[in-house]
Amino acid sequence: MAGLRVTPEEAETVHEVVSPHLGRMSTEIADTDNPRYRSYLREWREILIRVRDSLTIPVV
Repeated sequence: MAGLRVTPEEAETVHEVVSPHLGRMSTEIADTDNPRYRSYLREWREILIRVRDSLTIPVV
């Protein structure tokens, strides 16, 4: 995975923006009847979770 340098403030902003969308994506995944779209949304959600988690700054 390519490296990305962000400040703690930038990481926090990404976390604040992405986290609410992940919850809405879970609802969208549950509500869709299209298996291909559901699969696409699941993959996209997993990518967003990995990015968000990789930017999480450990609390010291």
